[in-house]
Formats: sequence, structure tokens, C-alpha cells
Amino acid sequence: MLRIVLGAWTLICALSFWVVLPAAADEDATKIKDGIEWYLDSALAGYPGVELRRSVEVTPIEGEYEVAIKALTIAERDIPEGETADNFLLGDVFVRVKPLENGDYRFHSVRIPEEIRVENPEDSADSLVLRIGLEKFEGVMARSVGYLWDYDFLASNFSMTLNSAMPGAASGSVESVAVRIAEVTSTSDFQQPKENAVDQQMVFNLSEFSADFGGGSVLRIGKGTTEFDLSANDVAAMTQAQESLNSYGQGFAESAEQDLMPFMRTGLEFFEAITKFVERANFENLTYDSPDAKGGVEEARFGWEIQDLDKDLSVQELLISTRGFFVSLPTDPAMDAALKMLPRRWTLPVRLERFPAKAIMEDTRALLDDISSPKELDQGGPRVDGYHEKIKQRINEAGTILLLNGQSIESDIVTATMDGTLRINPDNPIGVEGTLTAQALGLMQLFEQAQTIPDPQAAQQVMQGAMVLLSTGETEPGTQVPSVTNYLIEFTPDGAIILNGNQMHPPPAPAQ
Repeated sequence: MLRIVLGAWTLICALSFWVVLPAAADEDATKIKDGIEWYLDSALAGYPGVELRRSVEVTPIEGEYEVAIKALTIAERDIPEGETADNFLLGDVFVRVKPLENGDYRFHSVRIPEEIRVENPEDSADSLVLRIGLEKFEGVMARSVGYLWDYDFLASNFSMTLNSAMPGAASGSVESVAVRIAEVTSTSDFQQPKENAVDQQMVFNLSEFSADFGGGSVLRIGKGTTEFDLSANDVAAMTQAQESLNSYGQGFAESAEQDLMPFMRTGLEFFEAITKFVERANFENLTYDSPDAKGGVEEARFGWEIQDLDKDLSVQELLISTRGFFVSLPTDPAMDAALKMLPRRWTLPVRLERFPAKAIMEDTRALLDDISSPKELDQGGPRVDGYHEKIKQRINEAGTILLLNGQSIESDIVTATMDGTLRINPDNPIGVEGTLTAQALGLMQLFEQAQTIPDPQAAQQVMQGAMVLLSTGETEPGTQVPSVTNYLIEFTPDGAIILNGNQMHPPPAPAQ
């Protein structure tokens, strides 16, 4: 049942972004049908033992085509004799497709079943009820690449209820998960700056998300946004790598003994075709409530960006940021008082510059072509050791640096900041060299406030932590509130760590 549910969910998401493959300029109905058949066959490639049964009809209507995918069913195959297959009837899907003068296809008027329901034939307590609430899905399918561009998707009042019988519980006892989303939107913009190159931006939004797990446990998100920005200079290679990775994924699901080498080589080919990858996510009013614990954030942001992968030196950035973070244990008042001292705001940006990604991918490809098993990577040997030495040399010659500017953590009592630049040095025993400066405001006030925590053990831990930070830093004299404590952290070329002039980590002893 679970395999069917997961397969159904994958397919339902995929149907929102199905493609028509490139083809010649005539026989539009045949090309549309062949493209849809290909996509439906590959949509569940990662789920062995499951297949899509359907019939696809393409009918000309007033200069367009009506595509009907009838009796679309997720069905188990290779069922042992005497067992019953779990088949999941999705229903009929319809879409209008219009050929354009440039050979692309415009699609619109997508219709899917209003409600999808499936039950376990052996136990009716196992069931899934899904309502997409599709209001709009339209766009253009590119002739030259195998996925959508310029699409617009809108669904309202999405709901999914998953019921499952509780093992070992009394008859009729059911666990239930109910998901509700007031609105889901997604858009995509696709550009081809030159032949066989692509720039694609995708934006996904949801509002008023809730997941009720029963027993008073509920996860809520007021608003969520995810953005993807992908650029590739070899669409054909990227698409082929994607298809191969899907095929390998099915093989891994069928057998744990699959050879990893083709998978690793293909994954590398995928990244070699990409010049830029950006992912950003932002969530507002994310909360989790249960009888025993509560938590959440007013805003959480995540960002990952890789630029210039096709150039000699690339740039990578990572950002994790939260505002209004909180955790509460209503059933444990003493610990709850300690948790209130946790940071409310986190801003942790990291930037890596002058990283020789292109050369490292070339070296990695040469190594993978030269070995026969991933085990050789762990076992070492002349080829693997030589590869590691070459990577070290690449990084040293490039002058790769790590920037940690703008780091900050803030609670109701303490605010801490850190800035600095470190040079990556693989020959250094600690891997980096350079200087960081940091400042903490309010450590004295934290020590004083910790004494009011009802739980003695929690109070002792907070006070000890505050004392360690105060003793290793340089606190400015005076009675100002909040107190100011400064830190200067040096990572030396010989592998030592010096904190405010005091050696905290000695350099390694010379080799005998």
C-alpha cells in the first residue's frame, strides 16, 4: 500500500509538469502521443514493481489537439501467486495542445479528477483521499528540450488524507494524517541564450499549509516560497544524464548490489553540463504544536548558490537565517525556562571564492575512468593518493578563500557576531589559515539570568558555558549593560590556533 501511495504522489506531482519530447515538424498528433507515452513510462522509473496502465488518445479539434489519458492506473506487477495487487485508479486526464509555428506546443485547459481515492482491498482502514484543486495549468512545451518552459500553475484548497490501520491496536483503530494547503502556485520561465544552452527559473509558492498528525500534533506554515535558477551550457548532456540517473535509481531500488561507478560518472556528467545553480527557500510563521513540545520560527531562509562552474574559478554561497525562533516544553517548566535563553535569530552566511571546481571535476572524471570500483576510493593506493595530492595543488594554486562575514546569533540576552576571511590550505593540519574577529554582548547578563533557572542542572550548564566564553575572551572594563566581550582568533600557517594571544591548539610536532 505504501509503495502505491508513494508512486501515486510522485505521478500526481509529475503530471503537473509533464513534457512532450522534441520531434520533426509534421505528424503532430503522433509526436504528441509518443511524447506523452514516453513520459508516462519514465515517470515512475524509481519505483520497481509498479507500472502505469492507461490508454492515450489524441484527437484533432479546431486547429488543436485534445489529449485524453484514460483509465490512468498505478498498478503493481510481478505479483506472487495467491496475493492481490494494489492497483490505484487515478482516473482520466485531459489537456488541449496547440502546435505553434516555431515547432513548440502550447498546452492549456488541463483537467484532472476532482477527487482521487484509493483503499487497500485487504483492509479498508488503509486509504488515501486526494483533492488537487487544480484551477489553472497552462504554458508552452519546448521543441528543443525535454521539459516545460513558461508555465503557470494554480491550485486552491488542496487536501490529502492518509489513513492507516494501527498495527497491534484494537480493531478499527486508525492513524490519520491530514494535509491542507489554501493555495499552491508555480511558475517557470525558460530562455535559450544560444543553441544547446538553457536558463530556467522556477518559483513555487504555498500559503496556509497544515499537516495534522493526530493527537494534537500539527505542523503549520503561513507562507512558503522556493526558487530555483538553473543554467546549463549543454542541454543534451544534462538531459541524458538526468535520464540515466533515473534509470540507475530504479536499479538501486531493485538491488543493493548495483555497480555505483556508472552512477558516479553520470552524476559528474550532470554537473559538468551546469554553469549555475541557485536554490532559495523562505518560510514564514512555521510552527509545530503538540501536547509535549512546541516550536517554530517567524521566518526561516535558506540559500545555496553556485556560480561560474564553466570557468576556471567558481563561487559558492550558503545562507541559513532564522528570525523569531523558539522551542517550548509545556510539560517541563524547569527545562522550558532554560530553552527561553536559546537564540531567537540566526544569520549564518558562508561564501567560498576562487574554487577550482572545473579542474577538480576533470581530475575526478580521470580518476573514475581509471578505477573499477568505489572501494578503491576508500582503500587508497597510488592513483587515489595522486588524485588527492592533485586536488590539494589545485586549491593552493587557486588561492581558495572562505569568507565568514556577517555571522550573527541573537537571543533575548546575548548578541554575538563574527567576521573574517580564511584561506583554504590543504597542507595546513587544520585546513585553513587567517583571522576571525568576534564580539559577544551580554555574557555577564546571561550568567546572572542563568541563576534563576528552576532546573539546577540546566542552570549549571548555562552558567558554565557563559564562564568559559567570558574567560577566553577580553571583556571591556566597566559596568555597561550589556557587557562587551571581544575575541581575536588566529589560524596560523603551521597549524596552531591562537585566541586573544593565547595558544589554544599547538602546531603538530615535526615528523620524525
